[in-house]
Amino acid sequence: MEKEILIVDDEPLIARMIEAVLRMNGYARLMVFSEAPAALEYFMAHADQVGVLLLDWKMPELNGLAFAARARAARPDIPIVMVTAFDARAAADGESLDMERARFIPKPFAPTQLLTAVTEWLPAPVASGKK
Repeated sequence: MEKEILIVDDEPLIARMIEAVLRMNGYARLMVFSEAPAALEYFMAHADQVGVLLLDWKMPELNGLAFAARARAARPDIPIVMVTAFDARAAADGESLDMERARFIPKPFAPTQLLTAVTEWLPAPVASGKK
């Protein structure tokens, strides 16, 4: 069964743009949230169905690093793509993210950067009917 990509960005326009890029490239199982607490609740209930977390680093209520830490507590192997307008690795203020299964993408980013990071862990599905 194809795994989901969980997209979490407090800017709905950015989240929908990410969703559009992924859909245009064959990904159909996408869950999009603009509120991190609701996304985390969803993840905790469906962790085994999620193949990649795609998180904004700077969000109100629950930033991407805190989200990642809670998600990894439940599922240590979950791949994470962190999207940020900041140098998150330098500005994390003591928070850290195991980089073995994580990638940072700076905003603004090209669709190819997003796809490269996602396909590292979740290969693009082959569209049926295409050769």
